Amino acid sequence: MDWSEVHCGRCGRQGIVRHADLMPAAEPVPEPAPAAVEPVDKAIPDSHIEPGEDAPAAAPERKGGRS
Repeated sequence: MDWSEVHCGRCGRQGIVRHADLMPAAEPVPEPAPAAVEPVDKAIPDSHIEPGEDAPAAAPERKGGRS
């Protein structure tokens, strides 16, 4: 058998193609290498806060649900 019935997932059309008309499969595209990320586990020393200056406020805690 040198033919196949094909179905286009994009437009929904159907048809019959001869295998000689089909193009060979494209080479798979390799996944990009993950970027190197340095972990952020260093504590920021309190020495950067001036005396009498308050520390930055933490973000308010959110409660789930819709209003």
